[in-house]
Amino acid sequence: MYRKQVSKLITVGCLILPWVSGYYFHYQDLRHQQAYSAQLLHPELQGRATFTDQAMNNGSALRGHISINDNSYSYHYFLKQSNKIPLLAPGTQCEVKGDLKYLSDSPYSPQYFFIKDINLNSCQANSKASLSLIERHKNFIYQQISHTHLEHPGRIIALVSGDTSYLSEQEVSEVKRLGIYHLIAVSGSHIAIICSITYALLLRLNVPLFYIKLTLLFLLPVYGLYTDLAPSALRSIFTVMLVILIPSRFYHHALDIVGTSFILLTLIFPHFLFDIGFQFSYLITLFILLSQPLLDQTSVIKSLLYMTFIAQLGSFLISAIHFNEVQWIGLFANLIFVPFYSIVLFPLAIFYFAWLHLKIPLNTLDYFINVMFNIHDYIVRWILQLSHFKWFIPQLNELLLTSLLLILLSILYFFVARRFITALTICISLFLILQFFPAHHVNRLTMLNVGQGDAFLVESKKGQTLMIDTGGKHLRPGEVDKHQISKYHILPTFKKRNITSIDYLIITHPHADHMGELDYLLTQIKVKHLILNPHSYTPQQLTHLTERLSQWKGNVIDFRQMPQLNFDEYQLQLLDATHDTSDDLNEHCIITLMQFRDKHLLFMGDATVKNEETLLQQYQLPPIDILKVGHHGSKTSSSQAFIDAIHPRVSLISAGKNNRYHLPNKEVEERLNDNQSAILSTVENGEITLDLETSIERMLKPWKIYEPLKSSE
Repeated sequence: MYRKQVSKLITVGCLILPWVSGYYFHYQDLRHQQAYSAQLLHPELQGRATFTDQAMNNGSALRGHISINDNSYSYHYFLKQSNKIPLLAPGTQCEVKGDLKYLSDSPYSPQYFFIKDINLNSCQANSKASLSLIERHKNFIYQQISHTHLEHPGRIIALVSGDTSYLSEQEVSEVKRLGIYHLIAVSGSHIAIICSITYALLLRLNVPLFYIKLTLLFLLPVYGLYTDLAPSALRSIFTVMLVILIPSRFYHHALDIVGTSFILLTLIFPHFLFDIGFQFSYLITLFILLSQPLLDQTSVIKSLLYMTFIAQLGSFLISAIHFNEVQWIGLFANLIFVPFYSIVLFPLAIFYFAWLHLKIPLNTLDYFINVMFNIHDYIVRWILQLSHFKWFIPQLNELLLTSLLLILLSILYFFVARRFITALTICISLFLILQFFPAHHVNRLTMLNVGQGDAFLVESKKGQTLMIDTGGKHLRPGEVDKHQISKYHILPTFKKRNITSIDYLIITHPHADHMGELDYLLTQIKVKHLILNPHSYTPQQLTHLTERLSQWKGNVIDFRQMPQLNFDEYQLQLLDATHDTSDDLNEHCIITLMQFRDKHLLFMGDATVKNEETLLQQYQLPPIDILKVGHHGSKTSSSQAFIDAIHPRVSLISAGKNNRYHLPNKEVEERLNDNQSAILSTVENGEITLDLETSIERMLKPWKIYEPLKSSE
């Protein structure tokens, strides 16, 4: 009778829990979305801030960590004069002003504080009072390690604490491309090794088991704080602590412990559920635990091979959802690097970290670690040569994602049952389906969210693509371009739509905000035809572009040699209203008139009022349905005569939020508004996609239309 009541209670709980948890996490997600929207509208942040670590200087900017208004952020401060570097020692407090920005378009992406101004007169050194014990210890470690002979001191810090801010952009990019970034981020393997070293050391000293457990229960939370409560680290820490605290008779399987840690963590930190590292950590752990019957019956080497495959299988769904790409090379890379990190690099990092406290130089150890990292880098470069083939996975709806999960579980089931041929057959079938299944292509125009720049993507129903400009940023002297625009705003859209090549790429003129991302994009995606105005480029620039295109067997075309261009249902005219003798490169712009069925679209680039006058004189323009407003809405373009002549129904403005040029110009917006033109801007909407097959009214429905405020008379 008692068992029946318990069984009923469990059944009712299992039925109710999904609804309760669904509502709970939906509410938390809604709060995050609202905070994200508010942050985008008001990114300004100012106040008294504490610089919590030693600033890193790359010649053009300082970066590090800062605490302001009881919140901690990574900061960037671009130096106004490279020879005048403010002394921002750890613990220094100053009045600062700046903007908070998200790394990508996701509300769960990291926030960075871009400092615009530091009031140096307000700065006070107050290190002891303003820094926590852990922050002071981190700074001590950094000071010690910076005086060693290590070639890559930042890697030791990353391996121990998970803090990758001391690594170069190239180092982080390479391990991400190989699918081994999880080995740098603190995860289960790190916690397992720390526990193993602590247990073995204390056992060697004849410490009773009870006190060993107490030591671990103290060390693990401290280490969690040391990693800034990294979700993947807390998963492992909570799991180990539960194993120590809960007697084995209270749980039947390791899944019970992992499930309990998941429930506790998501109740304490609800936003963890939306953290990519947290999702990876738990799903991979789930797949490994479900494979335990197979792993328990195999040798160490076979277990390593099996676990690598199972981990890739467990990460597949998360990679498909968040990155629309699967790092197939990671299967091979993890076979090499998981044992290399676990057996060599991470134990070395832990030992070196402990040795730093003695303040005794050990040059032999420095040399040995340098050799190990050089071997690591050599293998990385070798494997990267094999990673040119990219497996993009288009955006999948909920039904397809559910089907994908069931397929992955079926592969795991047959794999654990040692029916390897069946598992392999399903894997190959899954690859073929995702690779060759007809993608859902539509006739649409996308204004990519590239900040203060231009990048437009035109797609056809048959899958052909045309791009106008790539976006980019003006670099300060000495600043290195990290190509964040491509990585976080252009390529993610391409991957979601399964775009692996660009048929035609038009570069309107050679300004950084229109072609700054071109070089990087040419390393990531095939471009078949690059169309430009050669009079705007030096011979060296043209030679460079021709060489870059040749790797894709693409070609560079003078737009005057291709005045008309047709692809699928689109007819394009490349209009020549250029003033090639002008010193203003904006007046060298290629202007594109596009027709799709009964709609006319006009892309002005950064063409000026002079170009507009020439355009009206030389061409008979039809009424324009969609206008890409010239020069981001600057008053140097979009004259009254021009707007009256083309009478655009929709005006697209690509501009950066709170840009220093204060674009779009209010007069231009009012001019467009007076012509009953609906203004769509990336400032209000981010990335904007217009379905060209629908009416203008339906096309505008999802978007926020900007109407400039009229001054009261």
